[in-house]
Amino acid sequence: MSTSSTETTTTNEAMPSKVRQAIAELELQAKEPQPSILPSRIALTEIKMIPELFQPRTGKSNDHIEELSKALREHRDLDPILIMQVGRWPVLIDGHHRWSAYKRTKGFHSIPVRYFSGTIPEAIAESGKENSKAKLPMQTSDRQDYAWRLTRMGMHSIAETTKAAGVSKAQVAIMRKTLQKLGSQRASTYEVWMDAKRDAKRMDGDARSVDDDWLHAQAQRYADRLYKEFGTKLSGNVEMFARAIEIYVGVERVDEIAAALAGRGPSEDATDSLF
Repeated sequence: MSTSSTETTTTNEAMPSKVRQAIAELELQAKEPQPSILPSRIALTEIKMIPELFQPRTGKSNDHIEELSKALREHRDLDPILIMQVGRWPVLIDGHHRWSAYKRTKGFHSIPVRYFSGTIPEAIAESGKENSKAKLPMQTSDRQDYAWRLTRMGMHSIAETTKAAGVSKAQVAIMRKTLQKLGSQRASTYEVWMDAKRDAKRMDGDARSVDDDWLHAQAQRYADRLYKEFGTKLSGNVEMFARAIEIYVGVERVDEIAAALAGRGPSEDATDSLF
């Protein structure tokens, strides 16, 4: 039988209060007896959602949910969602989009499940690893924010954070330095990695870096919107992408854009680029 560990999880001051509270509730629930038999299907309404711990993304994709709902209508069941049985609670670790598709599709009141066995920190990391897979890749900003969340929790090594969030070891190391610079209490107020990073640079009086970070954050938002709209279609056809940019900005500004790109060197986030 798959069970969750009742081992007490170590927390730190940088951990957001809602995350600390969610972990405390899970540890309390883990002391309750589990069902003698763990079913392979569970009613949708019985599944416990704890997005503070097990939802690395900032939101759900309605398009993806609709695609899954269509597949559900055509093929009946989707792949089982990942559950951790914590006492009486079946807690959703991975499969939020699939759960939403079942909820949206008429005639479905239960969902197939598989079970995760391990500790709460291991389950949190597993949620990130599952969401980094190619089924619906996490956007770069989501992966960075999730890595920052794990860093603030203080429960995972650099290697574990890298694997769970899909970012580079160098970036996790920078996040740890940023956490140390800001201090636990100040760092706990930042959910978004780029906001924390900018604040740390302000403390150093590095105004130019703050401006560069703001520009990078804005560019990342646009890149995420492109990815949400086109997926890998643009990055998979560079010539078409370049032609689209030329049409968008006008041929007279192409050289200006090329010069701006040529002036950029490799960044700390190079291994974490969206495309």
